[in-house]
Amino acid sequence: MNFSNIYFYFVYGSLLAALLPLFTGVTFFHRLNKVTTPFLFFFYYVVLSESFSFVLSRYSTNTLWWMNINQLLELIFFGWFFLTWITENAKIWFTGFLIIFLPYWIYSTCIINDFYTPNSFAHAIECLVIVLLAGIVLIRLSKSTAISLFRNPQFWLASGAMIYFSFSVLIYAIYQVIVNNNYKASLFEPVWILHSFMNIFSNLLYSIAFLCPVRTFKSLKAK
Repeated sequence: MNFSNIYFYFVYGSLLAALLPLFTGVTFFHRLNKVTTPFLFFFYYVVLSESFSFVLSRYSTNTLWWMNINQLLELIFFGWFFLTWITENAKIWFTGFLIIFLPYWIYSTCIINDFYTPNSFAHAIECLVIVLLAGIVLIRLSKSTAISLFRNPQFWLASGAMIYFSFSVLIYAIYQVIVNNNYKASLFEPVWILHSFMNIFSNLLYSIAFLCPVRTFKSLKAK
């Protein structure tokens, strides 16, 4: 088995991994609560998004424009829910961030860069924001005694996001190097294998969130 075969196994495994949180959430539907229910719909969207990208790529159609949009939507989703777990003023913080970031995203994606090429710097910012918020959630959860850490779905969801988006920051930091080397296989494939592995592992963590015991969350914020 050569390295290229390993690369394709990990890539396809990464695509299939998106099904795991959705399958777990549907299978253990009776365990859904205020924390996990929105994420079940989110992972349904993720599966549709991955399928859409896969179909486009099979017909040799540019998928980078969709990647730009999709990663903005991920930031909006994770940013909103992580903020609601952190502060009662989530709406103010979220609105303020969007007022600052959205104009930059539109300008850098559509004017500075070609909309059909990845906006690496904006993606790095998006990942850093999610990592920062996930880190704050995990710190606050570690100080809380209201719910056992490993029985709290917020812990597993924030941990999955922390792992995936932390590595994604590194990907976008060296993305231009990969482009400058014309996606040279010896450089691109090892990086994408690691990315695929992190994606698979993070989806496993997301899935555990749907296995947490049923609990009525009177407060979504980690205290």
